Amino acid sequence: MDHHTLAAVSITRTFLDVLGSLYLAYDLLGGQHGPLRLLTRAVTYSIVSESATVSALVSSLASPRVLRPASPLD
Repeated sequence: MDHHTLAAVSITRTFLDVLGSLYLAYDLLGGQHGPLRLLTRAVTYSIVSESATVSALVSSLASPRVLRPASPLD
């Protein structure tokens, strides 16, 4: 396995561990009325927003219009 792939997997795993710990702490400290409510909402919304942005960027870069050079007739 390439060392770049291994590093990416390791970073992803660490991120998911931290995220899981955040949700566990949220649950243990009172859920909706606990002190981690704002932080948990911010992290969740950030993840959803970032994944939507990345998917939109990937789909726009993969479109044939972007990949082929513009012709003078366009």
